[in-house]
Amino acid sequence: MDKNVLKRFAIEARNILRESVKSRLILFGISGKKIETPKSAGEKIYIEANGGIKEYPKKQYNALIKELDRVGYEQLIEEMAYTWFNRFVALRYMEEKGYIREKITTPSGDRYDPEIVDEYRDASFYDNISEEGKKELAILREEDKLEELYAKLVIYKCNELYKVFPFMFEELGDYTELLFPSPVMQKDGFLALLREAVQKDENNELPIEVIGWLYQFYNSEKKDEVFAGLKKNKKISKDNIPAATQLFTPDWIVRYMVENSLGKLALEELNVDESIKSNWKYYIDAENSEERIENSENLKIEEIKVFDPAMGSGHILVYAFDVLVQIYEKLGWDDKEAVESILENNLYGLEIDDRAGQLASFAVMMKARERYGRRFFRVLEKRSLKLNTLAIKESNGISANTRELLQNNKLKNLINIAETFEDAKEYGSILKIENFDYEAAKQELEKLAEAYKSIGQISLFGGQDKLFESEGTQKTLKIDRTLKWDFHEEYRLLKTLVEQGKTFSQKYDVVVTNPPYMGSKGMSPALSKFVKKEYPDTKSDLFAVFMEKCGEYTAKNRYTAMITMHSWMFLSSFEKLRTNIIDTKEINSLVHLGTRAFEDIGGEVVQTVTWVMRNTSLI
Repeated sequence: MDKNVLKRFAIEARNILRESVKSRLILFGISGKKIETPKSAGEKIYIEANGGIKEYPKKQYNALIKELDRVGYEQLIEEMAYTWFNRFVALRYMEEKGYIREKITTPSGDRYDPEIVDEYRDASFYDNISEEGKKELAILREEDKLEELYAKLVIYKCNELYKVFPFMFEELGDYTELLFPSPVMQKDGFLALLREAVQKDENNELPIEVIGWLYQFYNSEKKDEVFAGLKKNKKISKDNIPAATQLFTPDWIVRYMVENSLGKLALEELNVDESIKSNWKYYIDAENSEERIENSENLKIEEIKVFDPAMGSGHILVYAFDVLVQIYEKLGWDDKEAVESILENNLYGLEIDDRAGQLASFAVMMKARERYGRRFFRVLEKRSLKLNTLAIKESNGISANTRELLQNNKLKNLINIAETFEDAKEYGSILKIENFDYEAAKQELEKLAEAYKSIGQISLFGGQDKLFESEGTQKTLKIDRTLKWDFHEEYRLLKTLVEQGKTFSQKYDVVVTNPPYMGSKGMSPALSKFVKKEYPDTKSDLFAVFMEKCGEYTAKNRYTAMITMHSWMFLSSFEKLRTNIIDTKEINSLVHLGTRAFEDIGGEVVQTVTWVMRNTSLI
């Protein structure tokens, strides 16, 4: 795998896609300075393009404007470019691995047009297209409007894959369809660059790690911009935290951390045959602690929870998947049952960057597909396996109406998560959620659904509207006539936040991560205030805050494994952290790496250490 090719592609792709998104926004009358409202009639808007008039669904346009209002012009461009980058990389990866039958990026013969442009009638999604849609495709092909035809075909494939990968691809009618990057099929265009970068090597292999490297390289220019701003005392905003702090963890370090935490736990508590260690190059044999681990005879493999609270593009979770498969195999599980159990029961992750979260979930799914076999996507479509790898969502979008509804009906767990996850991407996994009852929260969601149902049956903007009876008392809620209240959307958000609350509030058997590195000088005022209040002993750097928080995430007598800056071992500012480690942890192994552990970080300034500790919780 030539990383230089990957880097050139990722950087160039970001610039190409950003410019394409800008051009599409201009087509819809949107620039950084103004919005020109298009002509509309009924449920359609009309846009003049290429000497003609095209119509688009008004619902999609309104959703686009809503997103623009939420994130701003520049951030919308960044998000949409990144979204389509992820989707094309995912399509290319699956195509190269033979996981989808359509040739969406591969050209036909010696042409540059992808094969699907000619063979779209053989596509898996074709029979599900309406007759009107099929006629539209035929006309575009007949008129040789290949870029437009290609855009339609890719969107149809994305719609189909939504059933399997809802975290990566869009539901039919999503506003991102309006911003499909075009053109992409030129001789030296985006698709040609993608094909060159993402392809099997001389051994006919395409490792999943390519996803992580592309993620880091895609953000490299933005990272440079952020650090240039730091030199001018510009704080790192929550939108820029991922670019500033993400770093692809070297493979051998990932293996060391996972093998000596998850692997060690399996050997200690599951009575796994020790021959499994032959698979683990970086496992360190050491004398067991004199203290016997509690309840070891009761632990089951499907109960082990492995958690990466800063999962990035999923490198650590992908290797944890491999080790878990080996453990399940030694315990006599069938491959297919093992894969389903790992996805549903064993792997957990959190990430503040939505696009990285997409890639992490996708990478885990690709490992699952590799092990499960060709029926895996059909199983996903029918069963809808629930992944526990989450991109952190914020509660900011919950309206005053819904918040008042929660208060009126004393839905305390939903109130709790609505308050806790305000501006959650500013803080990420170090947020603390107190007194949260997951099962009670699910029951409260049912009550909320009934409330929304009642609202839907009456005038939504009618002043004092009756809702539903609770404990014999009629509850009322004043509805703002000017507020467009999408209660379906808010309910989905709250449902997501409940699952997020579970991830934040439970304990884990193995916590493994490469945390973000950010000194206090780079923190935004909000983040700085938060860590000073909640983590006074580790406030001087975000990596140390994560060390403290990961200890809280880890169950008693379970394992934490991290790679961090080495400064916590020496500086006086971390004395209380060291005292806490001595009092409550048992260091199983520690590798002082010094400089150049990360090949992409030059110089002698950054020095790191990787370690595995057991949470003895003596105090």
